[in-house]
Amino acid sequence: MRKPHLYGVSGGLYRLTANGWVTSEHDQLSPYSKPRYPGMLATRLHRELRGVTVVALP
Repeated sequence: MRKPHLYGVSGGLYRLTANGWVTSEHDQLSPYSKPRYPGMLATRLHRELRGVTVVALP
C-alpha cells in the first residue's frame, strides 16, 4: 500500500523539579506503538512512507 502511515510525534520533555520546570536538551521521538513520555510537548508529527520509490529530481 502506498499511503503514508502515522508513526508518532517528537518534541521536548519537561519535568518539574524543586527549582521549577526543566526541559530536555534534545527532542525525543515517541512512536504511537510504544508508551508515551509523560511531560512531552509535541512539536512535530512523523509519518512513515511504505512502498514508495525515491527518484532524483531533474
